[in-house]
Amino acid sequence: MAGRIKSCYHEGVPWNKGTKWAAYNAVTEYVDHCRQYGGENADDVRLKNTWFGRGAAIKQRAWNYLIK
Repeated sequence: MAGRIKSCYHEGVPWNKGTKWAAYNAVTEYVDHCRQYGGENADDVRLKNTWFGRGAAIKQRAWNYLIK
């Protein structure tokens, strides 16, 4: 997970490289688009996770860190 988030951070858009916002965007990109979900209803599981589950909690922790 951490390695993929670092990749998202370093490969992000040029105008915000090196900022806290870029770090937050890397976390949200990973949670929303890069995490793997298996099974027949993978898209439903992804949606529930990113809005309400562990993914939402990860994004909230990143946001709380960002605004400190």
